Amino acid sequence: MKYGNGKSSRGYLLDISRSGAGVASLAKVSEDTVVEMTAKEGELAALKGRVVRVNEKKRVPYRYDLGVKFNSLDESVKKSINELLDRKERRNAPRFP
Repeated sequence: MKYGNGKSSRGYLLDISRSGAGVASLAKVSEDTVVEMTAKEGELAALKGRVVRVNEKKRVPYRYDLGVKFNSLDESVKKSINELLDRKERRNAPRFP
């Protein structure tokens, strides 16, 4: 994750929606900071957004939970997020015998 004036931090995705994401971060990133998250691998390219919430946790080493609201995403990224969420919804749908 990149933020501020060339700073970077490691982190991982806690959850994702069409409008934003929850991220566990090594670094405390201030609210209103613009961040760019790039997955090491997988379907999601760079996700850009603004930090709207910061919570400190007791877990180590990823002590900070960030709420990130996405900025405008290009259509291919939106499509990838929609497909990911659709698959998740299908997996969590009730099953009938």
